[in-house]
Amino acid sequence: MSAALAPPTLSVLIFSTILSTLFFPGAPDVYAGLISLPLVSFIVIATASTGFRGATLLFLFLGAFVVVFSVSWALNPLELAFVPRLLLICLVIITGWTGVDCITSSDFRRAILLGSVLAYLAISIFFAANGMFESLAANTRFPPLYKLPMIEFVHPNLVGLLMVNLIPIAFLMRTSLGKAGIVALALVPALAAQSRAAMIIVVLCGVSSFLIAGISTKRRILISLIVASLLAVAAAVNADAVLDVVADKLLISDEYRGGSTGLVGRADIWAATYDLFLENPVIGVGSGQHIQILNMTSYAHNMYLILLAENGLVGFAFFVIMTWLAARGFWTLGGDPDRQQLKYYALAFITNYYLYGLVEGRGVNIGNVLSLNFFLIIGMGMRMMVKRSGSDSVPYTSRLSPSRS
Repeated sequence: MSAALAPPTLSVLIFSTILSTLFFPGAPDVYAGLISLPLVSFIVIATASTGFRGATLLFLFLGAFVVVFSVSWALNPLELAFVPRLLLICLVIITGWTGVDCITSSDFRRAILLGSVLAYLAISIFFAANGMFESLAANTRFPPLYKLPMIEFVHPNLVGLLMVNLIPIAFLMRTSLGKAGIVALALVPALAAQSRAAMIIVVLCGVSSFLIAGISTKRRILISLIVASLLAVAAAVNADAVLDVVADKLLISDEYRGGSTGLVGRADIWAATYDLFLENPVIGVGSGQHIQILNMTSYAHNMYLILLAENGLVGFAFFVIMTWLAARGFWTLGGDPDRQQLKYYALAFITNYYLYGLVEGRGVNIGNVLSLNFFLIIGMGMRMMVKRSGSDSVPYTSRLSPSRS
């Protein structure tokens, strides 16, 4: 199979993943089936470009990853759903790692952009046809009654989750109009869904993405600080009005929303999850198992607490170090505009993933599009970091890898 098939295969993978997480939430078997074909196809196409040394380093990293995040589960397995998810995570990391060796920065940018934008356009059109703007005008949550045609169950927060994923895509657009269109595509459905957590993180992600793009020069840092200060002063002067608008639009004071929505009722769950970590501080209680042990109906909605409780300090440290190394790999990208855009896209996505982790448990998880893109970025960044350090003898080419300094 020709490496020329890799970019369109990657686009199909991203497109199918985004749509499947909406239409089959909570159904990892269907989800896995939909993305497995393009995922495995990409790996078959790309692996030949990696070389023996690169493949060896990849599987050493994957071995360490699997051991760290499965050892506590293996000691006390309470459920089996984590096993296929861990396998999917490994496949996605392989996809990112091998893709660096066979796809140019331009092709990577186009593949991610094409798959993402087409999927989100399709979703937005579907939402609009099923009452999104009517819900927005009537100040009611969308989707109504958590139901949509052809979809068994869609919580409004899932809409917000999808839209948070879209914000970093703006870095891949070349024009200001394109960037503005991406932001609008993210904000309108998130606002209609009235997912308070998603709206808060969408705003934080937008601000952080702007700052990430602005740290390249002192002038941009100064402009960013001035704009942020002016916005903060304006919000402080009109604090009551701002709070009234937010409370009205997101129904923060509505007692009928229930304790299972938004940010309501999470403090007690967070406290119980932290206590579980204190009881098992080294390796935790096992990936995906804090729900069963605490006898909860839902997860803790905090990536950091879940990582600590389920994987202990060892898993938490591995996760952070892995992310830092991948981010360093992307930081070395420079030169042509495509590489710069990929650099800022990846750094913004990593930052947004960690921000969203404050209110959602999306750490070592593959049942959603955020996690798939995150581990794709981890695989890419780790490969670039290995090449940067000189640990791999594969020759440098015109592909995505950074050049030696």
